[in-house]
Amino acid sequence: MDELRCSVVWWLQLIFIWLSIDLIVIATGWYIVTLKQYFPNWWEQVIACEVKAGFDLDAELMDLPNIGLGSKVAK
Repeated sequence: MDELRCSVVWWLQLIFIWLSIDLIVIATGWYIVTLKQYFPNWWEQVIACEVKAGFDLDAELMDLPNIGLGSKVAK
């Protein structure tokens, strides 16, 4: 009886996981088909609205020991 209960619980968990993944896929497809046309490249528009044209950041390399492009090793 215990093996049957474990089997049923296992199948219920599998079905729950499958339905969760399926719901994500359905929601993504629905977004692509319906809403995406109203929000084309919204992240680029947000960046364009917040950053002025010709804005330049004064950036210089930092001397970090063996980390990233600013390190002496990467130069």
